[in-house]
Parts: sequence; structure tokens; C-alpha cells
Amino acid sequence: MENNQQLPEEKKPEVVVPQEINKTKTPRNINLFKIGTVNVYSHEKLPAPLKKRYEKHYQGRRHHLWFDFLLALALIIAIGFNIFLLLSPNTYFYLKFGNFPLLTIHKGAPEELKLDLRQKILEPESQSINLGQNIKLEITLKNNSNQAINNIDLKISLAGVQSYNLVAGDLNKTIDKLRVGETITNELEISIISATENLAAIQTTAELTWQGDEQVIEASAVSFKINSQISLQALARYYTTEGDQLGVGPLPPEVGKKTTYWVFWPVISGFNDLSQAGVRGVLPPNVSLTGKSTVNLGAAIKFNSITREISWEIGAMPKNQQAQAGFEVAIIPTSNQQGLAVNLLQDIIFSAQDDFTGNIITVYSSNITTDLKYDSFAQGLCFIQ
Repeated sequence: MENNQQLPEEKKPEVVVPQEINKTKTPRNINLFKIGTVNVYSHEKLPAPLKKRYEKHYQGRRHHLWFDFLLALALIIAIGFNIFLLLSPNTYFYLKFGNFPLLTIHKGAPEELKLDLRQKILEPESQSINLGQNIKLEITLKNNSNQAINNIDLKISLAGVQSYNLVAGDLNKTIDKLRVGETITNELEISIISATENLAAIQTTAELTWQGDEQVIEASAVSFKINSQISLQALARYYTTEGDQLGVGPLPPEVGKKTTYWVFWPVISGFNDLSQAGVRGVLPPNVSLTGKSTVNLGAAIKFNSITREISWEIGAMPKNQQAQAGFEVAIIPTSNQQGLAVNLLQDIIFSAQDDFTGNIITVYSSNITTDLKYDSFAQGLCFIQ
């Protein structure tokens, strides 16, 4: 008997294609610090307590880690500074904010400030001057201390001076740093124009901060005696200031005719007493002394016919004393002087001894001519006709 029953189809075995296995390992970069992430505590080889501390305090809070790092650094610096203080026999530490002191530490004997400040006069050689005369001053500053000095302010002051002219240099100067053993030199040149006293003094000071304290070092002052400033005028008039006539004869002067003028010598002694004071001048050949004169101090006017010198011996003059002499002169112009303004008095000089400075003071005046520049009523009437 034929069996028509079909056998079940034999199940084919499933073929599994193996996947390619990548045996290449990616190298692991081990960085304790990397830009943008702080992962010190995340290293796999760190002990478990440190990892636990990282997960608890720093994971996701990187600023906490940096804050603790800075505190630890500050602690190390503080410990090192204290060790330095313990081992150093002499220590000075000063901390300030601007001009406000924050901390000052002294240990042992403080360093001594040794700053040598001196000033010396280069010109003039004598210790007396005339107003308007230049003074040259040399200032030296040397650091003999055991450490450098910073920010030294040099200041120069003038006593007894009303006004002055700074010719060269600076009255105030700042020295940023003066090293150990270093010397600096500052030269100054000034001219005293006017003074309130007859004695002027120059003082130099150095201002600085030394170990937290403000220090002022002064150089020995130098002083000058000031010679009396003599005021001398030599002038002639034909009219008074009110217009009254003093002179006699034609004005302007004429050739061959006599014209008379009055000559005046007003003198002021200044702020020092004077002795042996006097004024003198010389008459030109065609000018004569009429014999009329007046003085308010000292001896009468004298005339030497040989030297043709007119002299007025004043003698002693207290300070700020005003004295005046006046005398009449006559001129008879010659033909070769026609069209000119000619001399009435020449070689005029004042001399006296300054009792305070001991110097002989000499003041010169310009010649007096027929051009009467101080006589407003005789202006332009000066040329010989």
C-alpha cells in the first residue's frame, strides 16, 4: 500500500553571520586638569574617600573646588610668612591702601633712616647780594640707609622774599627711588626781585615715608644779606610840577644867550642804614654853577673848579630815609651845539657803605640834558636855537 502522506519539510538551519569585532581600544587620556573642567577628584585611581568627597561637595560645583584651593594657598602663604617672621632677627612690614595704613609689623630694632641732605651756594661767593642778582644753589641727597627709599619729595622754600624769578631748576622735585649708597644732585638758579626783609634764607627739606612714619629731613639753611636798594633820580626842571617858572632865559635855549635850570638829586636809602653817602657829578665846559642850592640832609653843595665836580656829602642815612639836594646851573650854548640837546650835568654817581652788609654800594644815573623828560611844561623845548 502506497503511503501518500507527505513528510514535513525539513527545517533549514539558520546561518548566523558573525559581526566584525573591533579589537582596537580607544586610549584614555588621563588629565588631572583640563580646560573647562576641573576633574581632579574624578580620576579612577583616586581613593574612595576622595571620590566620595568629590561627589558630595564638588560635582557640579566647580567654584567650590576653586574656592577651597585659594583658601589652601592663602593658608600656605600665611604659614610661610610667619616662619619668615620667626627666623628673621629684624623685620619691618608695612601695608597700606593709598594713604590709609592697613598693617604695620615691627620686629627687632627698626632700621635707622640715614639720609644726608645738603645744600651749597655756587654763586655768588659772598653772603650778600643785590636784588635782581642770580643765585646758584646745589642740593645733594645721599642714601646711607640699609635699604632703598621711595617717593622722596624735595621742597625748597624762600624766607624773607616777596618775589623771585626762577631761572633754572625746580623748587619742588619728586625722587621715585633712591638706592642704597646712591647720591643725586639738583641744581637751582633763582633771582630775588623784591624782599620783605634785608635777610633772605633758602631752606631745602626732604619729605618721605619711612617704615610707616612720615619723616621730614632739613638741610642747613643758607642765608643772604641783601644790600640796600638805593633809589636815585637825577633830573632838571625849568618849571615846577604846578607850572611855576624856575629857570630864567630863553626856552628853548639860544646860541650865545644864558638859560638857567634847576637840577635835583632825590635819594632814598632803602631798607638798610647807610654811612658815608654822597652824590657827585661833573659840569660840561659851557655850563656853570650859579651858587643857588638847597639840601634837606647832610652838607651843602660843593664845587671843585679844577675838576668841575659838584658834590653833595650826605653822610649817614637811616633806612628808608628820603633826602634831596637842588642847585641852579646856567648854560650859554655855542654855535656848534645848534639844533642839539646838550648835557647840563654828566658822570652822575651815588655811593655809600651799607652798614648791614658792609658793602660799598654804587648807583649810576644817566646824564641830564636840555631834554627835560620829567618837566611836562618844557617838553619839546630842548634843541638849541
